[in-house]
Amino acid sequence: MLCPDPSEPSHARAAVDRLPRELRTVLLLRIVAGLSVTRCAEVLRLTEEEVRWHQHRALDRLRANFSDR
Repeated sequence: MLCPDPSEPSHARAAVDRLPRELRTVLLLRIVAGLSVTRCAEVLRLTEEEVRWHQHRALDRLRANFSDR
């Protein structure tokens, strides 16, 4: 995840923390933990399509948050 200003990592963390639980969990497993879509789906008992959807929505929300700054 890219931050608008690298000196503000707490703002990035706060933005992630504000995501709904499902979106935040998928994002953290995919981006931070580096799990594949398949493995993430297995861990969360979701379909691969649902994992992709949650990740897409999470990233959209973060982009919107940072573009509003």
